[in-house]
Amino acid sequence: MSVQKGTGDYDITINVGTYLCDGVMIYENAALADQVTLDAPSGSDRIDVIYATFAYAASTTQPDAAYAISKGTPSASPVEPTLSTAQVKIASIKVPSTANDLDDCFIANAATLQEQVTMLLGVKVQSNVWASIISDPFILATQPTLSMIYEQGIMDGDIWIELGGMDIYLYDATANVWISSDTLAHASSHKCGASDELDVKNLCDTSNYLHQATAPEHNDLGLSHDALVDVSIDDHHNRDHYSTHHTGQADPLDVQNLVDALGYLHLHAVALATDPHGNGAHDPEMALADHEHEIDAVTGVIEKGSLEAGYAPTVDVPTGEFYSSVFPDISITDSIIRVARLEVSLASAGSPSGAITFTFKRNGVSIGTVVVGSGNTKGKSDLSPTVTLTPYTDRMSIEGPADALGATGAVAKIIWERYVAPAGG
Repeated sequence: MSVQKGTGDYDITINVGTYLCDGVMIYENAALADQVTLDAPSGSDRIDVIYATFAYAASTTQPDAAYAISKGTPSASPVEPTLSTAQVKIASIKVPSTANDLDDCFIANAATLQEQVTMLLGVKVQSNVWASIISDPFILATQPTLSMIYEQGIMDGDIWIELGGMDIYLYDATANVWISSDTLAHASSHKCGASDELDVKNLCDTSNYLHQATAPEHNDLGLSHDALVDVSIDDHHNRDHYSTHHTGQADPLDVQNLVDALGYLHLHAVALATDPHGNGAHDPEMALADHEHEIDAVTGVIEKGSLEAGYAPTVDVPTGEFYSSVFPDISITDSIIRVARLEVSLASAGSPSGAITFTFKRNGVSIGTVVVGSGNTKGKSDLSPTVTLTPYTDRMSIEGPADALGATGAVAKIIWERYVAPAGG
């Protein structure tokens, strides 16, 4: 189960999911929009808990599950409220005293059973983990049969913990074999021309997975390309890396461990040959072309921040320009900086007797206004479309209202975001 912000500032939508309550598996097959609503922020931070309840009835018609909020106690060091045994935690939400809406809060969805097992094992698991005291439940001596793969739901990358001999196996779907932790090193499996269960740590710096020099590493491992008598020159890459590297199918190896995640460019701890991934690194020549990797560019909003100016709670709101500064130089290639929202907050005791308007400008031209109504302390304006900025060139300024009408303690914010456009967009 998971929750997210609904339509209102503090409305909570509960998503599709499954949980266990009172011995019954409850399945929500459609999202419950705006199911519960948090109270507005308190004087101090607090932590609220979203929970579900269900009571089994000995009847053919079961009651519906219900969802509610257990409001935490505001405190400088807030803790989660304690739930009863009949209440199942779905998520906890930290509500800062300064929050304007749920975007300023911190939602932590409850850990699933798989995630709890993952934490107990101390590993990051994205596939099945099998634990068995039976020495050979998957016919390790040969290979799993097709019927067993479908019946058991064995998937590529599954981990089998054999409790009898305390060994760990990894399932390779391409070769249809369970690979033991004591599989021989790269050299013996490579130079014999057989299936190559390559542990890339043998060829890399184990601290940061940076490629070492190709020729020295291969020589240290005692590799002999001459021994690859059954491998043609254009088949070297497939047979060399076999199922652990890209063979035109799904690639079990996450190459992000080996490369620059932004450009998928190989990193190297030491200098390589002139043509490190072509024939220059092989003697005799084995590769016809350099390695190539494809990646979908990271797009959308990837960073947010704010510029802000403010006054102490007892200081009157200024009636002219009270902030002016060149936008800082935070340019990054292939990304743009744009203004997404304008916000103003006033001190509680200084709310105005009538509506007051703040004007936000770029290079002296207004990009938007924020109105704080009579008796209110907050106002905001979402810009649509957003306003693109040129860092280290555009000057941002903020002007107060013509008459403060008794308002004090103004804090104004220019909320900016870094955006990367999709390829070709």
